[in-house]
Amino acid sequence: MRNNKYAVARLRHKVTFGREGNTGKINPNTGKAIKGFEPLVTVHCGTYSISTNQAISLAGSAVTDNVVLVVRHNKELTNVKKYPQAQYNGNTYRVDDWSIDDELLAYDTVTLHKIDSHR
Repeated sequence: MRNNKYAVARLRHKVTFGREGNTGKINPNTGKAIKGFEPLVTVHCGTYSISTNQAISLAGSAVTDNVVLVVRHNKELTNVKKYPQAQYNGNTYRVDDWSIDDELLAYDTVTLHKIDSHR
């Protein structure tokens, strides 16, 4: 991943980083605000393949719930407290890990874990 070996042309998808917040909707039964994903910033990204061994060490048996994406290095985005969640391909994910490369024209990998909506 180092030494800028990821082609810019592969950044053809978008990921939105944000946090859980107010959706602006009200539950008609309780009158309380409905919480959900609050988008804060959207960036271009690309997919990144990892080996089966790496996936198992990240997720255990829930390998299908993980996604690893590549984004251009942005120091602000790596603040997991500010951006603890992401939306990608219509699903909401928890940001598990950032692998940072702070060189000029560098790319970071971000590991996302799908959030189960039935919690």
